[in-house]
Amino acid sequence: MRKLVLYIKNGKIELVDVPSYVFRPGFVLVKTAYSAISRGTELALVGLLKSSLIQKARKRPQDVKKVIQMAKRYGIKTTYSLVKDRLDAYMPLGYSLSGEVIVADEESEFSKGDRVACGGSEYASHQEIALVPVNMCAKVPEGVSLEEASFTTIGAVSIWALREADIKFGERGLVVGLGLLGILSSLIMKTSGIITRGVDIDRKKIDFASKVGISASLLEGLDEEDFDFAIVAASSQSAAPLQYALQKVRRRGRVVIIGSVPIEADRNILYEKEVKISVSKSYGPGRYDPYYEILGYRCPLEYQRWNVKENMKTFLSLIALNGLNVKDVITHRFKFDDAPKVYDMLKHEHAVGVVLEYPEKVKPFNKIEIKKTNKAVGKIHVGVIGAGTFVKNFILPHFKSHKDVVLDTVCNEKPETSLNVAERFGFLSYTNDPSDLIKRGLDLIVIGTRHDTHGRLVKDALLSGRPVYVEKPLSINLEDIYDIEKIIKERGGFLHVGFNRRFSKGLSKVREFIKDQEPLTGFIRVIAGKLPKNHWAKIREIGGDRIVGEVCHFIDAAVYLTQSPVMSVFAKSVKVHSDFDDNLHIVLRMENGSLITILYTEWGSGALGKEYYEIHQLENSIMLYDFREVVLKGKKNVKLKANGKGHKEEVKAVINGLLEGKPPIPLSDILNVSLSTFAIRKSLREGREVFISEF
Repeated sequence: MRKLVLYIKNGKIELVDVPSYVFRPGFVLVKTAYSAISRGTELALVGLLKSSLIQKARKRPQDVKKVIQMAKRYGIKTTYSLVKDRLDAYMPLGYSLSGEVIVADEESEFSKGDRVACGGSEYASHQEIALVPVNMCAKVPEGVSLEEASFTTIGAVSIWALREADIKFGERGLVVGLGLLGILSSLIMKTSGIITRGVDIDRKKIDFASKVGISASLLEGLDEEDFDFAIVAASSQSAAPLQYALQKVRRRGRVVIIGSVPIEADRNILYEKEVKISVSKSYGPGRYDPYYEILGYRCPLEYQRWNVKENMKTFLSLIALNGLNVKDVITHRFKFDDAPKVYDMLKHEHAVGVVLEYPEKVKPFNKIEIKKTNKAVGKIHVGVIGAGTFVKNFILPHFKSHKDVVLDTVCNEKPETSLNVAERFGFLSYTNDPSDLIKRGLDLIVIGTRHDTHGRLVKDALLSGRPVYVEKPLSINLEDIYDIEKIIKERGGFLHVGFNRRFSKGLSKVREFIKDQEPLTGFIRVIAGKLPKNHWAKIREIGGDRIVGEVCHFIDAAVYLTQSPVMSVFAKSVKVHSDFDDNLHIVLRMENGSLITILYTEWGSGALGKEYYEIHQLENSIMLYDFREVVLKGKKNVKLKANGKGHKEEVKAVINGLLEGKPPIPLSDILNVSLSTFAIRKSLREGREVFISEF
């Protein structure tokens, strides 16, 4: 299939061939008929990405601050690599389409052949086939064309803004800015019995609004005041549109912002009028929420009447009732084949509603061979499932540079990412189907997907006889751990989990100062940083939690340093204004008598560095400062440099292990560390010391 993408580094727009999506439960697979271009939003994005780095920095100062914070925390070299990775990528354009369902769950509200409208830039971009969560889709009613329905998501933005404005029948409303969103908002208001006025600074927009039945005028031409509410749909570098709206609404009026404008207001006006200002978030409740979008949860309507799906359905129903004439809003129609040329044209022409029409026949394929080369003669052919930011920056470069490795096939959830990674790292092919990759007879499969998929993919690969390198954790489900252990014991197999720290120069140097025949005591402090509550890593069904997802690293470090498995754990958490897995004290009792305490916290200063290790044994004290320096205090005082967290060394160890037929980490250690994370959960729940033998 083909997809319209924007190359972030230089802003080039092109249609690329990518593998078709593979159906996932909880989603619908849709053949696109039409997609709508949100002219203001998409052109602004294109303009930003075509600008120089200095211009980008001026337009997005908040991003510059983030980069500076990253540099302070991770160092300039790592930050440069991460920023470069973000720029060297494809970005899909568009977020509103319509089409016909190809595949749906049997228990879903959708069936094959249903006409649907779909939303979300991650799902409903300009592409021939779309994979969309059920909560981001709505059925298209009889009498509504798919061309009209392609505007549904954009219309839902207006619907939700009007709900935020708390409009009432017979009120007077003002729309500031008469682009596509402003036009749709005005027409919806008019259809809903609101006395509507629209204003803009562009005479062409005023003329078009008047043509479609909106009472519109230039800003300075509107003499009316005391509007009950105002919708700011303009896009501007100035706060003037917002200030204009504040002047025009009545006392205790409402102003809702859906355009991109600075939020700057005269306090005297706010004080005098007691105006309520709010910013409308996208298409409504549920947008950007993994529980709603990915897991498919919906609050009962009695508790949350309006969400993304309901707002989309409302827009479609307004069209179906013949009150909202979207056809009049459409000014331009293009074939999908011409999509890359459209954006340059739209800069110079007055356009409001712009649609792309897709061909009836699509060539779906699961895998694309991108090049054949005589250099593909390495001993180890590697396939990668899930090449996200971490894998691209810390794992793939080391595989690529190894003389015995051929990067064979890459598979990502997003097809444009598969294409980008294949081009950057020289893979022979790319696919969107993990099962296709697993069946290819590769010498190693690297799994770097989100945590909830690890267990299933590891089992599938091992059952197919493929060696596996999976990023931590092994799985977020205890049952998977047992299954994987059983598979390896019954069938054999090569399994490595990405516990990279034990391969680092820092921990290796610390080990050199430790006497194995003596127990030790130690302390590991981790300033993990704060994550938003809806971050996927904190959602149990997707990321497991931070204990299973990240604390496993430091348990493995303890196992490596003591050269002993964990016997028991005892954990306590600070629960003030945080989740139970964000601020932890964990005591690990090792089988050889050693004790290691892990302090894992979202609090603390990043200036300290993320990690600190302190080991005490007999007369020696050994400190590792954020994988940069090892210090020994005792009979001898030693300082050693130790850069890096072991990713390069880990990849080398995995390759050597494959050639020798022996995984670099014993299976017993992998299982012990994995079970220890579940023991921590149990200790927190039950408030006692939990022994690993209980699992």
